[in-house]
Amino acid sequence: RLIQPTEPGWELGRYLLHRHDVLHRFFCRLNHSDDQLEQVERVEHYMSRESVHNLERWLDETAEKG
Repeated sequence: RLIQPTEPGWELGRYLLHRHDVLHRFFCRLNHSDDQLEQVERVEHYMSRESVHNLERWLDETAEKG
Protein backbone atom coordinates (compact mmCIF):
# COMPACT_ATOMS: atom_id res chain seq x y z
CA ARG A 1 0.00 0.00 0.00
CA LEU A 2 1.29 3.46 -0.94
CA ILE A 3 1.45 6.24 1.64
CA GLN A 4 0.64 9.71 0.32
CA PRO A 5 0.78 13.08 2.12
CA THR A 6 -2.44 14.97 2.62
CA GLU A 7 -2.88 18.27 0.80
CA PRO A 8 -1.80 20.20 3.93
CA GLY A 9 1.26 17.93 4.02
CA TRP A 10 2.09 18.79 0.40
CA GLU A 11 1.64 22.50 1.17
CA LEU A 12 3.99 22.26 4.13
CA GLY A 13 6.55 20.39 2.07
CA ARG A 14 6.43 23.04 -0.66
CA TYR A 15 6.88 25.78 1.94
CA LEU A 16 9.86 24.01 3.54
CA LEU A 17 11.58 23.73 0.15
CA HIS A 18 10.76 27.38 -0.59
CA ARG A 19 12.16 28.51 2.77
CA HIS A 20 15.33 26.52 2.12
CA ASP A 21 15.74 28.08 -1.34
CA VAL A 22 15.21 31.64 -0.07
CA LEU A 23 17.76 31.19 2.69
CA HIS A 24 20.23 29.56 0.32
CA ARG A 25 19.95 32.52 -2.05
CA PHE A 26 20.47 34.91 0.84
CA PHE A 27 23.56 33.21 2.29
CA CYS A 28 25.11 32.69 -1.13
CA ARG A 29 24.73 36.37 -1.90
CA LEU A 30 25.88 37.46 1.56
CA ASN A 31 28.98 35.27 1.53
CA HIS A 32 29.75 35.46 -2.21
CA SER A 33 29.60 31.68 -2.49
CA ASP A 34 27.57 28.99 -4.22
CA ASP A 35 27.86 26.55 -1.34
CA GLN A 36 26.06 27.68 1.80
CA LEU A 37 23.98 24.58 2.57
CA GLU A 38 25.48 24.03 6.02
CA GLN A 39 24.72 27.63 7.00
CA VAL A 40 21.14 27.33 5.73
CA GLU A 41 20.57 24.12 7.64
CA ARG A 42 21.74 25.79 10.85
CA VAL A 43 19.15 28.57 10.74
CA GLU A 44 16.21 27.50 8.60
CA HIS A 45 14.25 25.94 11.46
CA TYR A 46 14.31 29.20 13.44
CA MET A 47 12.93 31.50 10.71
CA SER A 48 9.34 32.67 10.88
CA ARG A 49 7.20 32.74 7.75
CA GLU A 50 7.13 36.52 7.98
CA SER A 51 10.93 36.71 8.05
CA VAL A 52 11.24 34.33 5.09
CA HIS A 53 8.70 36.38 3.15
CA ASN A 54 10.46 39.66 3.92
CA LEU A 55 13.86 38.21 3.12
CA GLU A 56 12.59 36.94 -0.22
CA ARG A 57 11.13 40.35 -1.01
CA TRP A 58 14.44 42.02 -0.12
CA LEU A 59 16.39 39.57 -2.29
CA ASP A 60 14.12 40.26 -5.24
CA GLU A 61 14.27 44.03 -4.77
CA THR A 62 18.06 44.16 -4.42
CA ALA A 63 18.61 41.74 -7.34
CA GLU A 64 16.94 44.26 -9.63
CA LYS A 65 19.35 47.01 -8.49
CA GLY A 66 22.56 45.16 -8.83
